[in-house]
Amino acid sequence: MPRFGLDVTLAHPPEFKLMPEIMAQAQEQAKKFGGKFEVVDDMKEGFKDADIVYAKSWGPLLTTQDPEEGKKIQDKYKDWITDSKKMALADKDAIYMHPLPADRDVEVTSEVMDGPQSVIFDQAENRMHAQKAVMALTMRQEIRMSDKKKVAVVAIGGNSLIKSKQHQTVKDQYKAAQETATHLVDMIEAGWDIAVGHGNGPQVGFILRRSEIAHKVEGMHELPLDVCGADSQGAIGYSLQQNIQNELNKRGINKPAATIITQVRVDPNDPAFQAPAKPIGTFMEEDEAQKKKEELGWNIVEDAGRGWRRVVASPLPVEIMELKAIKALIESGTVTITVGGGGIPVIDTDTGIAGTAAVIDKDFASAFLANEIKADMLLISTAVEKVSLNFGKPDQVDLDQMTVAEAKQYLDEGTHFAKGSMEPKIRAIVRFLEQGGKEAIVTNPENIGRALKGETGTRIVL
Repeated sequence: MPRFGLDVTLAHPPEFKLMPEIMAQAQEQAKKFGGKFEVVDDMKEGFKDADIVYAKSWGPLLTTQDPEEGKKIQDKYKDWITDSKKMALADKDAIYMHPLPADRDVEVTSEVMDGPQSVIFDQAENRMHAQKAVMALTMRQEIRMSDKKKVAVVAIGGNSLIKSKQHQTVKDQYKAAQETATHLVDMIEAGWDIAVGHGNGPQVGFILRRSEIAHKVEGMHELPLDVCGADSQGAIGYSLQQNIQNELNKRGINKPAATIITQVRVDPNDPAFQAPAKPIGTFMEEDEAQKKKEELGWNIVEDAGRGWRRVVASPLPVEIMELKAIKALIESGTVTITVGGGGIPVIDTDTGIAGTAAVIDKDFASAFLANEIKADMLLISTAVEKVSLNFGKPDQVDLDQMTVAEAKQYLDEGTHFAKGSMEPKIRAIVRFLEQGGKEAIVTNPENIGRALKGETGTRIVL
């Protein structure tokens, strides 16, 4: 009580010894929080002008362990009973409290226990609810621990939503998302909770192209790259979550799906900003490209004789800004679509975070997310069933399993994994496993179920 700043008077018979260490703590708390702590051996003195009477039977346990001697001491104080006369010494609005059980008509009279100043039964009910809450919390935690589903982050490529150049419309992409959703729900049905990351390269390209055409033809303002990323996250997320939800409902699985527009903080001092190399947008003539460079500060490069293109940095993720919301959704069992396109790149500024012209690799962002939420697995869904050495060559070797050490060796050899394709996937997986991840799988969407059973795909482990 003294810790709450209350003035406390403790009344006890002198033979009823108190615990020295507890008394010292009470005095210290009273001093610290501006209250008073007084000890008296007159019961009536304890009642005088009290706002709260909190009675609890005690005994001479610290005085003697002899039952007979103890009884003699107790018999001397049979008048130490809370009754209406003593309550009259307290404030007229005083309340009577007791932790229960109480010896009725021995330590407190029935008149007081059942009277208007008594709150002991309300007190007991509050304690019951508190105990129920503790039980519910601890039991629910045990249930969660025993029934906890495994969590996977699944990264799907933006190209997986576009099957070919002849199937690039929104309708075509929706159909592709429908097929992808089927495979993702297979995974959910197998007992996994999933967070879904996705690429957005082609889609951002379309958005940029529409912006460029609208600017040239109608003089409309052009869209900044970070806004294009947010635009694509919303559109792709909408397509995926709707198809996932429909498939879940079709199978009778009571589980929601949701998309989070996700910002990912990057370091403005990341070396990638000093050497932008990620091509985006459409091809331009040299004079148009130079104009963009002068007017908008774009970095431009000539792309294999096909024209000029804008290039931007591809920095590593540092922080997922919506991580708490993502965790809350996943823990609730929601299929969570997030870090779309690697996330919208943002940087710290004097006025808060702000978007920046960059592209975060979606596999690195998905691996980063997997580490942050301590996922049991990172699954990268791509165009091939397995990772291969010497891909596309007569001596191609498909891999069933690969260790981190082997993956790093193959990366160092520099001839096995195509840059901008399989290489960043393998680097992201190595990063995930070296930072505490358990395992990763690479396979194509239609083989996700079989890969989880160990029948196909490439499994990467420490």
